[in-house]
Amino acid sequence: MLQSIRNQAKSWVVFILFGLLILSFGIWGIADIFRPGVSNKTTVASVGDIDISAQAYMNDLRRELNQIQRAQGMTIDLNQARQFGIASRVLRQMVNDALLTQGAHDMGIGLSTATIAESIRNDRTFQNQGRFDKALYERILNDSGLTEARYVALKRSDMAQAQLTGAVTALDQPPNFLVDKIYRYVAEKRVAELLLITDASMPEPADPDATALADFHKDNAKRFTAPEYRQVTAVIIRPEDIAPSIGIDDKALKDAYEERKTEFETPEKRTIEQLLFTDQAKADTAYDDFKRGYTFERVAKEVAGSEAAILKLGTLTKKEVALPTLADAAFKLGKGEVSPPIKSDLGWHILRVTNIEPGKSPSFDEVRDKLKATLQKERAIDAMVDLERKIEDQIGRGSTLDETANKLGLKVTKIAAIDNRGNDPAGKKVEGLPGGPEFLRQVFEQNVKEDGLVTETQSGTLFVLRVDAVTPSALKPLDSVKAEVTAAWKADQRHKAAEKKAAEIVAAVNGGKKLADIAAEMKLKVTETPALLRSGAEDEKDVPGALRPKLFQTKLGQAVSGPTSDGYLVAAVKEVKPADPKTDADGVKAVRQQVVQLMQSDLLAGFGAALRERHPVTVDEDAFNRLLAPQQ
Repeated sequence: MLQSIRNQAKSWVVFILFGLLILSFGIWGIADIFRPGVSNKTTVASVGDIDISAQAYMNDLRRELNQIQRAQGMTIDLNQARQFGIASRVLRQMVNDALLTQGAHDMGIGLSTATIAESIRNDRTFQNQGRFDKALYERILNDSGLTEARYVALKRSDMAQAQLTGAVTALDQPPNFLVDKIYRYVAEKRVAELLLITDASMPEPADPDATALADFHKDNAKRFTAPEYRQVTAVIIRPEDIAPSIGIDDKALKDAYEERKTEFETPEKRTIEQLLFTDQAKADTAYDDFKRGYTFERVAKEVAGSEAAILKLGTLTKKEVALPTLADAAFKLGKGEVSPPIKSDLGWHILRVTNIEPGKSPSFDEVRDKLKATLQKERAIDAMVDLERKIEDQIGRGSTLDETANKLGLKVTKIAAIDNRGNDPAGKKVEGLPGGPEFLRQVFEQNVKEDGLVTETQSGTLFVLRVDAVTPSALKPLDSVKAEVTAAWKADQRHKAAEKKAAEIVAAVNGGKKLADIAAEMKLKVTETPALLRSGAEDEKDVPGALRPKLFQTKLGQAVSGPTSDGYLVAAVKEVKPADPKTDADGVKAVRQQVVQLMQSDLLAGFGAALRERHPVTVDEDAFNRLLAPQQ
């Protein structure tokens, strides 16, 4: 289709059309277009009276793949196109186009050649400095794998489809009464009084009997089920593990010291202060006063007008001083000295150096150990590459993981049991694992008794592993988790007690009692929410999401309740703040736009269903599969 051209197009008409077509893919139910049918080598799909030929489909698919190759620099074969969903997406696009073409024909929509030509000339994609450029037009079509005749035909079809979908969704102004009603609903605000009944405030329940405990254990099996564990043998190699064994002779160390000497040097730093003047006359006057022995502070006060005019630039290296001219001047001064006025785009600067921290250049012996460790780490990375090749070599020749480790002098790590979070059966983290997700992912993806491939983590660690055994996930015996089940049962009983107490309070409030009076009797405190919206903005944390709809469904002065993470919350409606469309033009406008979009979507969905009813869609799955099958 026109996909490659649409990606470049700036025309709002094309943009809107493309958006509508994409929308229709989802709402017209074309995702399940595959239907058994009579196999025909020349036709891959039929939409009413329109047949989509295998040649036309393959042409569109290859154009799509060529476009991906140009944009992403990667080549995708037909098998990959199917795996990635590209092959199905192209066919869905063609089916969708055929449906819209049928719909346009049904409604007698057609366009003249002159209209098509004018649209092409006005398309900014093909314009150069505001004028249609035929050479550019031909080049873009060629890059897209389209002949001019094919493009004009596609353009004609797309423009007809645009008129069709535009007519179907032509809804500018929904009824005002509908917009107002929806606005009043979504913009209404409520203030509530809250009383939290915590689980912890409920009485401690007695220990459960054996039957209650067994039932709770069974009914909450997921909470007491052990995860799958895997027994693993692994070889894990880190650069820091092999670095100490790498020898570095003195010559290599001294050569590296000379090459990297600046890395170990500490540059000189100076603490610099500045006075800045807008004209040279004042700067010259200030400098003359310095030469007469006036202090920096006195000159700042008398010439610049305030001691606050002294700007402390900080303790800086020469490179850290923003302006090179200032840096040169500051690093020529002695401690306590003042510079002559220095001109810059900002004005006239006078600098004073109040302290000097000399630079340091450590000797070879001072940095020897640090330099050796650095070189060992660098060479360890190279050694890791060689080691990876040797491991793969050994495994490729049929050696087991243990044999490979023995031949190469590598440490073997045995893990008795590990779950997919990296924990052992006691819930403790298994120590010594490589960082990152790669190790655990491979542990739980690899087949049992297979030696895996050498894998490198993002931190540079190498590992290769074998899964020796799998212990399936299973419900833990009650005897082994009795204390845990008992504690959970008691917590559940307390939560139920909090629920019951909250229900009693709701009944009392709805019977006419004040929530504040109930709270006082219980020696608890009532809190008050800000004005809450029905939708619940992100910053409104006072009322849990599940309770908020109930709060907006109840009457003024009435109460509702709902669970929290640590108990039950009672909420009584203290104030209702109706929304007034007359005072919120922007809010009403936003609601109107949403209503338009929803009504257009409904219309398009209904139209799509009607088209499919009138023009049935079938796809020859056998023909589709043959087209994508690898060539023998």
